[in-house]
Amino acid sequence: MVANLVAGGAEDIEIIGAIIFQLGPTLLFPVWGVALAVATLGYYYRRRGPCSVCGRGAPGKAAMDPRFSKTDKDTYQSSDFESAANKVEIPVKSGAGNVEVNTK
Repeated sequence: MVANLVAGGAEDIEIIGAIIFQLGPTLLFPVWGVALAVATLGYYYRRRGPCSVCGRGAPGKAAMDPRFSKTDKDTYQSSDFESAANKVEIPVKSGAGNVEVNTK
């Protein structure tokens, strides 16, 4: 296409416009490649299992004192909680960290 423009006596601005029109999209491939690599690494790190050396990335665990039993998905309770005179509720929110509850 550019050769046809040059042979046909096209002016410089037309030739430059044709070159940019033809090469423009290919100039974005390096940027697209880097963005794709970053997205791929992010997906890999999000989906991989825990680290075999340090254990990071593993879901958290709840280590409870044997006095507490699990009443539902997110609740642990002592057997005499309902009849106890002094009740304490401790809400704990944890992401990937471990939670340990001891009564000693």
